Amino acid sequence: MMKMALSVACLMAAISAPALADRSLNVDGVDRCMHLCVPGYEGARAYVGQSGSQVNLVSESGDAAIGHIEWPRRIWSDQWDKGAMVSPEGIKIQFDHGEVWIREMPVIQYRP
Repeated sequence: MMKMALSVACLMAAISAPALADRSLNVDGVDRCMHLCVPGYEGARAYVGQSGSQVNLVSESGDAAIGHIEWPRRIWSDQWDKGAMVSPEGIKIQFDHGEVWIREMPVIQYRP
C-alpha cells in the first residue's frame, strides 16, 4: 500500500511540475494607465523597459524609476517605494495602491 501511495505521489509531482513552472517574466513594452492614474493622465501611455531582472519604468505623467523583478510576477521600485503584481500573461500590471497599467496591443490591419 505504501509503495502504491509513493508511486502515485511521484506520478502527480511529475505531471504537475511543468504546469507549476513559471515562465520568465516579460514586461517590456508600452502600457496605458487605466485605473487610479495621475489626475489628467487617464489613458496616457506608460513605458516599461526590461533587461534581465532590471526594469525601467516611466509613469503616465513622465516620472521615471528603476526597479527589479523581486520574485515571479512581482516588480519592486525603491525610487517609487511601491511594488506591482504582473498578470500571468504579462498584459496587466497592478500596483500595490491600485493603479493599473494595461499592455498596448498592436492592431494589425488586413488589406485584401
